[in-house]
Amino acid sequence: MTQTLAPCPNYIGGEWQTPSGTTTPVFNPSTGDVIAECPAGGAAEANAAVDDAAAAAFPAWRETPAVDRARVFFRFRQLIEQNYEKLCVTASREHGKTLSEARGDVHRGLENVEYACGVPTLKKWENLNLNYQRVARIDYDKCIGCNLCYIACEDGAHQCIDLKNPDELTTGLGPGRVPHKPIPKVREADCVGCNLCNLVCPVDDCITMVNIPNDQPAMSWSNYQEKLACGEMQPIPPHP
Repeated sequence: MTQTLAPCPNYIGGEWQTPSGTTTPVFNPSTGDVIAECPAGGAAEANAAVDDAAAAAFPAWRETPAVDRARVFFRFRQLIEQNYEKLCVTASREHGKTLSEARGDVHRGLENVEYACGVPTLKKWENLNLNYQRVARIDYDKCIGCNLCYIACEDGAHQCIDLKNPDELTTGLGPGRVPHKPIPKVREADCVGCNLCNLVCPVDDCITMVNIPNDQPAMSWSNYQEKLACGEMQPIPPHP
């Protein structure tokens, strides 16, 4: 029986394009079946997307106010919600995940889009409170011991998650963890609350971001520069 494969053209400059040439198969990892074929784009396609289409679109986007940019993301959010189940099924087929896992991934992506929708309400960074502290907390009753949070923090963030012997932490095994296998522990004194560990964690609500109250008065970057200039304070040491 001849199988009809789903087309996967390139989207460049607002148009779907199917370049001639070789293609690469897209497999369903759970079955091994080829479900689609993607064009193996080369230098011509990359230049058309980056040097031509993206470069042409950038000047207008650069001048677009934040409010208008947010409207684009609100529309994107609406499209995700309208096609939520289709996206989940596609993610399940192409990544070999269960449908429930795929739903969690798509929902997490939707949360990122919703965050981008709030760009107009964010303060300028120089007015943010330097003494505000927000850290990651791990719920060991939900932690499966995949250690993705450790890898993400070690390779792409502030390296403030250590792998500890679970016997030292007295956390118990949790859901599916292997006895004596090291598990992640956040060094809250060094955590800057970047949220990367929460984004990569595959378990909902396993890692949460928690506000830490302190007695330090609010101080913005602008305040800090003024105090440095007049000698009221010493430079804050860099983050380790």
